[in-house]
Amino acid sequence: MQVIADLVESLAGAVLLDTNFDMEEGMAVIARLLLPELQRAAARSESAPDLNRNVVALVHELYAKRGQELKLDNIIRGAGPDTDGPLSAEGAPLDGANNCAKIVVCNVVVDGVVVASGYGSSSKAAERAACLQALQESQSVAKVTAVVLEVDMVVEK
Repeated sequence: MQVIADLVESLAGAVLLDTNFDMEEGMAVIARLLLPELQRAAARSESAPDLNRNVVALVHELYAKRGQELKLDNIIRGAGPDTDGPLSAEGAPLDGANNCAKIVVCNVVVDGVVVASGYGSSSKAAERAACLQALQESQSVAKVTAVVLEVDMVVEK
């Protein structure tokens, strides 16, 4: 991001030098140069899902729109309290007390089939991780489906 900020700052400086520091003319040139790209970026961000929003709600909405049944199954491993400590790739706590930390595994089940899994130190963290994975899987399936449909259309011609 810093590179982009530096680039815009350099552009603004060059435009102001070229317009003999005429702020009105300089701002008009900068607006002409940057406004179309800013509008395209805004349109892209409006059409993309907002992952800062509750990802669990996004997944519920996605499958509800498709008319599919969604269930989040949580499995608790270990007997300890929730921990915010780091976890290994397998979901084991890295705090040295592997046998007492609580690990929650969440499965996203759609129409009786597990489509994604995630883990965390609490139910909320595990559900978020699993739902993020489900969104990624859903987008991958959509891309593959679009390619297959496009190939079918070309073959039919």
